[in-house]
Amino acid sequence: MSVTLHTDLGDLKLELFCEDVPKASENFLALCASGYYDNTLIHRNIRGFIVQMGDPTGKGKGGTSIWGRKFEDEIRPSLKHDRRGTVSMASSGPDTNGSQFFITYDCQPSLDGKYTVFARLIEGSETTLAAMERVEVNKKNRPVEEIYLSGSQSADSRAEKDTAKREDDEVLHRDPSYFQYYSQLQHQDHVRTSAYHSAITFNGPSLFRDRLVMDVGAGSGILSFFAAQAGAKHIYAVEASGMAQKMEIMLKSAKGSGTSLGATRNAYLADRITIVSAKIEEPSLLAQVPQVDVIISEPIGVLLVHERMLESYIYARDKFLRPGGAMLPSSGTIHLAPLSDAALWNETIGKARFWQQESFYGVDVNPYFAPSFDEYFSSPVVGCFSPTTLMSESAVHEVDFHTVTLGELKEFVVPVEWSVRYTGVMHGIAGWFDLAFVPPASSLHAGTSPSAVYMSTGPHSPATHWQQVRMLLKQPLGVNAGQVVRGAVLMKVNDQRSYDVSAKLIVLDADESSRVSDDALLRMFETNKSRTRAALWYLHEQIYNYSYAGEPLEQVRPEAANLYLPVDALLAESALPTAAAGVGGSGANMEVQGVPGSMTDFVVKTGQTSMQM
Repeated sequence: MSVTLHTDLGDLKLELFCEDVPKASENFLALCASGYYDNTLIHRNIRGFIVQMGDPTGKGKGGTSIWGRKFEDEIRPSLKHDRRGTVSMASSGPDTNGSQFFITYDCQPSLDGKYTVFARLIEGSETTLAAMERVEVNKKNRPVEEIYLSGSQSADSRAEKDTAKREDDEVLHRDPSYFQYYSQLQHQDHVRTSAYHSAITFNGPSLFRDRLVMDVGAGSGILSFFAAQAGAKHIYAVEASGMAQKMEIMLKSAKGSGTSLGATRNAYLADRITIVSAKIEEPSLLAQVPQVDVIISEPIGVLLVHERMLESYIYARDKFLRPGGAMLPSSGTIHLAPLSDAALWNETIGKARFWQQESFYGVDVNPYFAPSFDEYFSSPVVGCFSPTTLMSESAVHEVDFHTVTLGELKEFVVPVEWSVRYTGVMHGIAGWFDLAFVPPASSLHAGTSPSAVYMSTGPHSPATHWQQVRMLLKQPLGVNAGQVVRGAVLMKVNDQRSYDVSAKLIVLDADESSRVSDDALLRMFETNKSRTRAALWYLHEQIYNYSYAGEPLEQVRPEAANLYLPVDALLAESALPTAAAGVGGSGANMEVQGVPGSMTDFVVKTGQTSMQM
């Protein structure tokens, strides 16, 4: 891992020894990422010896670690002050490391065994280091002219660092309406709010009572309020936007101030919630917030991962959740299925064809057609659609929030092998997600049982504000009933708080699919262009389509979507008591991909009893 420090005299590029000295490296990287070192002074400079920096007070006596305390040395015999450009933690004695560090101007063996070496300067830094060594200093070895660190940047994750800064400067400070709008939208989503309320309420006696709880991205605080209702001992509501100040209104009312008509409102909230106005990644939180028993959050975006809020949820787990603690929600499942939607595809190509006009007020706009075509067909369409348009059962990718790593969230593959039910035209891929709220047994009070709650955003279920997503192919793909569409969908983070979604697909006969290895599949992909499709979509470039108003499932027939069953299957269908409706059938007790309750808002499971809500 390398990091570039920007100074008034030029850049210093550091290579960190993350594996050998993980704690010092983690501390330094987190401080850099949070901007802790920005605009701090180089406060000590001794020619031929060292240059020292990293104290926000600029006096050489300040600074703290990300844990809010001094931390232990990591002395390694293999890491010595044996060259110019060695970077070490500065300390006042054994195990007193904080934020300050120094860089050697020469080999300094007298420092070995006393200071933790955690990095070294690499190519491109010598000019800056030489300029620092020439700086005039006073009797206290402080530069006569102030020299500042103006920032830092990880060279291995530059795009992500730029995104984080843009989030801080633009989203958090200049556009707080993003958070406010999203919170309002969520509250009006009955399915979402009811699922969270039930998951917290039904697990109150077993999970929340007398426990410490963290609410990550608390928004208006509604989940924190639910946790208080469920008996939580104390809740830490972490919120970075101006909504944190709005929460104060509710808490003041609970204490008897800011009341209406003299009545104290929500008295059960008094002294139960601490509002932490910061991003969860802020290093200072480690000193402000203790380890908690339960973390609750609504970190979900379109197709589960859009907005990349899950990363903050997982970061909170890694830093603040006690061993055996609970996460609600506990997991999410992405569903992907082949879609036939001629109307949407025709509407989309129609928009692109606008740019094929040879005389738009006398201007030939044809040069714009190719880029507009690419743009329209790389933009996912968010909105609800009929389940009848699905050509197969969905492929699934489960994300276990208790175990997934940040690295696994940033890039993952969903293998697909869709057994096509209908003869028709595949126009793209449909996507949605399910959420599960299942507490681990280790987190429960003795003698209690968990209540599991499930919620689906799929086309078989009541609509949510997340809706579903359709990703169109530039060139539709003809398939016959009984064939198999195989391939993979790659989801990879980008610098727009979202994901790039790429797919490679090939149509095979059923018996052919069972014989073809993955390696052979790659070769076929290169040689069988008529049977293959490749696509790339940008999840952040969403467009919206609200034309689907729904219809009674029992009245829907696949022919309406130009999907055709084999004759024997069609005849067999007529013998059923109730006509099949799209993939998965219909009915209040239907299960979609193993998640109960498609025609209901959600399902709560307690022991052997299911309660339809």
